[in-house]
Amino acid sequence: MIQQDTMEQIIRSQQEQIADLLKTNRSLVESNGKLLEQTDALQRKIQELLSQIAWLNRQLFGRRSDKLAALDSNQLSLFDPVPATGQNENIREEDSSAAVPSKVKPDGKKKESRRNRELLEGLPVVEVVIEPDRMDWDRYRRIGEEHTRMLEFEPGRLYVKETVRPKYGLKDNLSLPGEGECGVIIAPLPPSPVYKCLVGFHHAGRNAPAEIRISRSILQAGQGVPPSGCPSFRKHTDRLVQACV
Repeated sequence: MIQQDTMEQIIRSQQEQIADLLKTNRSLVESNGKLLEQTDALQRKIQELLSQIAWLNRQLFGRRSDKLAALDSNQLSLFDPVPATGQNENIREEDSSAAVPSKVKPDGKKKESRRNRELLEGLPVVEVVIEPDRMDWDRYRRIGEEHTRMLEFEPGRLYVKETVRPKYGLKDNLSLPGEGECGVIIAPLPPSPVYKCLVGFHHAGRNAPAEIRISRSILQAGQGVPPSGCPSFRKHTDRLVQACV
């Protein structure tokens, strides 16, 4: 009889322990679910912050076209008070009465518009496409292209050489470029005989034989190109001489 009572007490105590363990297990499962939800929320927050950092990096360190545009001083603010009708009329009269300033040179003469682009009209065009080297085509997509036109010469005819340079950007705007890469990739422009000149190497070499012969003799003498007052002109003259010698 005593043994039966002892066994019943042991069974009841074990059942109570099992009930306590089940209760503890349920509470742990609930707390684990809450922790998983918090982890997912933190992961989403981290991704959002990383995308904001990538956007800020593009605005601060990206190309000029990707940076924040300067605010227009004439742009009205959303929260400015609405001016009265009479004030608006006065502002319009002042704007209409103000003269538009014209571009004037330092010597007082008006600046004339450049007409050198008209020389390229009516000539045959030869298109050359230059693609960038060593680019991951899976990560970049074409976003535009840049055109550069130069006047070239062949015996018996003049033609326009149009250099097309496709521009590529990252497919994922929220991702950062890899090490040594840029957000926007474009092939470099081929060297020109003279800075910002419409004439190509062949035409420049055809029309300036005397200068090239003089430069060739200077180079053969080992004296180099004489110093010039304009460093950029000297640099581009060196390129022209090296290309034509």
